[in-house]
Amino acid sequence: MFRAKRWAAAFAAAAGERAEAALDIMEALLPPLRRIPSLVSGSAAAARLEPVIRRALARSGGGAGEAAAETALGTVLLLMRKGLLKHGEALAAEIRRLLDRQRGILAVTVESAFPLDGEYRAALTARLKERTGAAEVRLEITELPELLGGCRLRMDSEILDASLLGQLEKMEKALRHPGGI
Repeated sequence: MFRAKRWAAAFAAAAGERAEAALDIMEALLPPLRRIPSLVSGSAAAARLEPVIRRALARSGGGAGEAAAETALGTVLLLMRKGLLKHGEALAAEIRRLLDRQRGILAVTVESAFPLDGEYRAALTARLKERTGAAEVRLEITELPELLGGCRLRMDSEILDASLLGQLEKMEKALRHPGGI
């Protein structure tokens, strides 16, 4: 079983103040490596690809040799050596959540039936800051016309459903199970 929280904590501890930069580099390295799954598993693959990745980092200005790049590269190579590169995106997401929590940032996925205008976004952000005490709120907005109206908010494992579809589903459940309201 892959323990993303443990890996994320180790990554954050190793990267220290450079964790955000290291994560950005790691997120840039993962997609191209995932496209060639048969070549990116095991110690031999890691040894073959390390110089290639180091050269690519140096050419891109990614700072090969710098601490953030070394942390990112070391993490990716360790995932490769252990045959766990398939968990790279899940690890990056867990690291992002950990860094957000450390910085008091609340990440919220907003699913909306219609596009949200700037005024509504600002009001929603202000309300979420007020209610949660978050230092900052990061909204990721997805349009889902099947919601019919309203929106659904996802914050970690919490879901607040204020959509028309959600209300109709609750009503249906209540009608099917009398006394279930």
